[in-house]
Amino acid sequence: METKRDRYYELIESERTVQEIRHPPATDDLWSPQDWHEMFADYNGWARRKWSQDALPKARDRYKQIAALAVAAMEAIDRQIEERAWRASDKYQERIPRNE
Repeated sequence: METKRDRYYELIESERTVQEIRHPPATDDLWSPQDWHEMFADYNGWARRKWSQDALPKARDRYKQIAALAVAAMEAIDRQIEERAWRASDKYQERIPRNE
């Protein structure tokens, strides 16, 4: 059963697809926590400005971009978690040449 929020999730997914074309996941993985913070702050500043100017459709669009950006940040964190788990695994350790 579809909920009222499903349309928002679809909009966020669509925006995330656009963002992936502009900035592939490999690019996202290079950004520091400070980079992510600054991007969120910049987008939020624009959203706040547009809302205060009563440019509601533009403010809404910025919030959609922020939501998709949050998904991108979570995906980047998940890739880091997976990479760390891989590096800690026995399979990874077996691949490291040992100077004995």
